Amino acid sequence: MIVNPDLKILLGINSLVSASPIAAKLVLFASYNPLIRGFPVFFSLAALWFKGDDRKRARIAIGLAGVCLALAASVSTQMIFHWHLHPSIDPSIHLKGGEFGILASGYDRQYSFPSDTTNLFFALSTVVLLESRTLGCISLVWCLLESILRIALGCHYPSDILGGAVLGMGCVLLISRLRPLRTWFEGVLEHSGPRIYLIHAVFAFFLADAYNIFPGIIGVLKIVLPTHPR
Repeated sequence: MIVNPDLKILLGINSLVSASPIAAKLVLFASYNPLIRGFPVFFSLAALWFKGDDRKRARIAIGLAGVCLALAASVSTQMIFHWHLHPSIDPSIHLKGGEFGILASGYDRQYSFPSDTTNLFFALSTVVLLESRTLGCISLVWCLLESILRIALGCHYPSDILGGAVLGMGCVLLISRLRPLRTWFEGVLEHSGPRIYLIHAVFAFFLADAYNIFPGIIGVLKIVLPTHPR
């Protein structure tokens, strides 16, 4: 009998969390509460931005461009290729925890590879890591823990998490090596002068949309990208 390791890990983690109603509620709270879920990553990113000089902000801005690229690649993959359903809405998979109300059921996109949430959080954590090893490591560890919780809730397979993390980190690291882009960002910040508050406003607007997993940007992608129903 062929055993799917992806499914085996999913069911193993899910069974541990769903064994206790208290554990189930704690996992649900930690995974879905926006403040808890994103605080270490977004707090670190904001602190580095406002503490830094123009060069640091230029590097962060380049990283955020990589975050947008990673998100576009992740959402495009989900919308076009349709590799597999979210485990919690797949009728062929019998997850535990439904009696505790911990299984997710509402998704904007039914297909789960790669995880766009994991993609976003690991990409942002990589931006933080490139500027602060300590804060970056804390953010990455937090993202890993949150990812395990999402597996437990049936939101994603382990392969979804791995794919999202690799794609998010890879895009940020790739774009961060583009020296001409960094030079351009540095020039924009250097010549902003008394209008630097506009740059800060754009950064704050970006974080606000990112905190809710980019409903604005994803809404645009839904319009411009073709989909292939199954």
